[in-house]
Amino acid sequence: TAVYSGDAGFLQSTDALASGYQVLPADTALSLTVSPEPSRFKDEVTLRADVTSLGGVPIGDVTFMVDGQSLGSAELHAGVALAKTTALAVGQRQITASYAATTSFSASPVASVQHQVNKALTSTEVTTSAPSIALGGTVTFSVKVNSTAATPTGTVDVYIDNTLVADDVLLTAGMASVSVTPSSVGTHVVRVEYSGDSDLE
Repeated sequence: TAVYSGDAGFLQSTDALASGYQVLPADTALSLTVSPEPSRFKDEVTLRADVTSLGGVPIGDVTFMVDGQSLGSAELHAGVALAKTTALAVGQRQITASYAATTSFSASPVASVQHQVNKALTSTEVTTSAPSIALGGTVTFSVKVNSTAATPTGTVDVYIDNTLVADDVLLTAGMASVSVTPSSVGTHVVRVEYSGDSDLE
């Protein structure tokens, strides 16, 4: 409403907008980052959504999704929403974030990033049943494949002096054993290679 108080030559007048005056929610912009990039299987991955607006600091929730499946929602604090997960499968993942409208702020277009999850690292140990044997005797090598992400499955190959002596030896609970009879006298180098599995390398 506008009011003119008048003066010596003009009368007072008043007018108002018949339809009123509407204030719309402020536009917002949404960005998404994922770290570390790339990650490895069972790593803790952090998803960060930043929502900005010229109309102030947005409030409300951001919903995160991985390959179309909901990872849950997180509340904005100072325009930032965070989510953490250790459940990302190996491969390239499509991660999205969406911000829903509030009374003061409009919804943002969905933010999307591609995130690469690599296989988890492993280490391999090999021990021998005896530090030395007589020529013609048999020695057993015990192999253990370690990982903090999961129990290794798959197979190992065993080499003596770069000669393959046992291939595709199946792991059980991450372990395997191989018995061999060396064919020559001397000090021999034993090497084990793990084939990896769907989640471990």
